[in-house]
Amino acid sequence: MFTNAVEGHVDESIAINPAHIINVYERSTTVATSDGNKEKKVTILYAGAAGSWEVKESYLEVVATLNQRD
Repeated sequence: MFTNAVEGHVDESIAINPAHIINVYERSTTVATSDGNKEKKVTILYAGAAGSWEVKESYLEVVATLNQRD
């Protein structure tokens, strides 16, 4: 389970099947706000043709979660 970071769905829970994830990477963007520009970091989970998801958890948190074994 992760926290969605996509506009319109921010802070919603999202369940990702780790068997489908090909790549994980972190992206930083600058967002204009009423208080000035702020840096926003999101972690991208890429699953090829199935798509990609942006989550709020850090890169290291996502990798650790995906590597957990039952």
